[in-house]
Amino acid sequence: MQHDEEKFLDLLQPYVSDETKRARRILTFSSFIVISLSFLGLSVSSFRFFGADLSSAPELRVQALTFLLLLFWSVILIVNIRRDSAIQSEKDNFLVARLEAIQEIIDQQNKLQEKNPISSYVHQDYHNCLKAMEAYDHQKTRTKQLTVFQKVLTYTDTYLPFILFSVSILVLTAGLIRTILISS
Repeated sequence: MQHDEEKFLDLLQPYVSDETKRARRILTFSSFIVISLSFLGLSVSSFRFFGADLSSAPELRVQALTFLLLLFWSVILIVNIRRDSAIQSEKDNFLVARLEAIQEIIDQQNKLQEKNPISSYVHQDYHNCLKAMEAYDHQKTRTKQLTVFQKVLTYTDTYLPFILFSVSILVLTAGLIRTILISS
């Protein structure tokens, strides 16, 4: 059983796909734009992007499309987070299975040594397993403080887009109600 320290470190890192990162960025940025426009007292239709001028478009339609766009990216983000969670679970299971196999070899060798201390038999993977377990323990100790920071970042990465999304939906809903009342 060959030990690869880089693989152990990779297994300790949380899995986040590029699709999740992209959906998170888009949802966060879009929500921030909607909130910023509201804070500045501007409507969504006054926003210009990629040379498109929405000021001549009906306000109600622009707000409805913006609402749908935000809803779409929030669903995409939720689906990607769930998929990443499933992949992370598989990584965790693989790590646990690997550690259990390594620990089993170490335990077998230790029991053999206890039963017959003068025996010269050593399991062929025993030394590699000791190195692997030692490296794993060392990496876990080294990354203990990083784990705390990683949890904070994970919570921020997960909840901030949804908080901004919720606020932007409230802003859009207020804008939709205002537009409907004004047009009536």
